[in-house]
Amino acid sequence: MLGGKKLHQRHDRIALARKLVPRGILVALVSQYDAFLGRLLRVIFLSRPELLNASEKTFSFEQISAYPSIEAVRDFLVEKEVEAILRSSHTDQFKWIETRFELPLRKGLAIWPQFVELTER
Repeated sequence: MLGGKKLHQRHDRIALARKLVPRGILVALVSQYDAFLGRLLRVIFLSRPELLNASEKTFSFEQISAYPSIEAVRDFLVEKEVEAILRSSHTDQFKWIETRFELPLRKGLAIWPQFVELTER
């Protein structure tokens, strides 16, 4: 049988785990979402390079000359575009996708406020 002190310590550890584990799972889920979105955007940009035409990034001749090929420049631009999108808020990410691809992602999505609340914390 456990003594009073050990029982109290075990109770405290369980109480702490009950608090931390759900938070950890939520952080992991949001991280997985961000990773998925990054991979999805890379695939879209690589399969539809004309979408990069709207990029406002500019390169000097010297910068472009430093790359071994135009594909390497494109890959660099894709990474910069994806990074910029992922650094924005989830609301701004959805707005960007909706505008760029003419997809009404949030229309009728009743859970949207809860999604934003959870992911922005």
